[in-house]
Amino acid sequence: MAYLCELTDELVLARHPDPELFAALCLALEQVIGGAPQALHLRQYELAVLRCLGLSPALTSCCVCGSEIGGEDSAAFDGPRGGVLCLEHERGAPRLPAAALAAIQHLEAGGDPAALASAPAGLRRAVRDAIQSIVRSHLRRPLHAQAFFAALPRDAGAEGVGAARLC
Repeated sequence: MAYLCELTDELVLARHPDPELFAALCLALEQVIGGAPQALHLRQYELAVLRCLGLSPALTSCCVCGSEIGGEDSAAFDGPRGGVLCLEHERGAPRLPAAALAAIQHLEAGGDPAALASAPAGLRRAVRDAIQSIVRSHLRRPLHAQAFFAALPRDAGAEGVGAARLC
C-alpha cells in the first residue's frame, strides 16, 4: 500500500482531479488490502499511472520513429527512451522476449493479471524489469517503499514471490 501511494505522490505532480487515475488507485489498493499482494497487480497499476499521465510506453511501434514492431521472438526495449525500438534505433538496448511484451500489452489494456500469474518466473521478471525501467525514468528520486521492501528477507513461500519482489 505504501508503494502505491508513494508512487502516485511522486509521479502525479498536478493537483487536479483525475477520475481514471483515482479509480486505478482505488482498485490497486483494494487488491492489495483484499489479499496477498500480487506483483502483476502492481505492474498493472504502474501502467495505469503512466497512461493517465500520457507516458504510456510504445509497445507496438518504435518509440523513436514510429515504425511497426512485431513478428520477432524478441524486441529491443528501452524504458527511459519510451518503449520498443526498431532495428535502426535499437543500438545497445536490451532485448525483451515477445511473450513479455505481450504480457505488458495485456496488462496495459486492462487484462486480468491473474491470467499471467502462472507464467514462468523469468517472464514475470522481464515484465517487472521493463515496466520498472519506464517508471524509474520518470521519478525524481528513488522510492522509499522500494528500498524498504528490498531490505526485507525474500519469502519463497508466497508462490515464489517474496515481499521484496513485489516492487
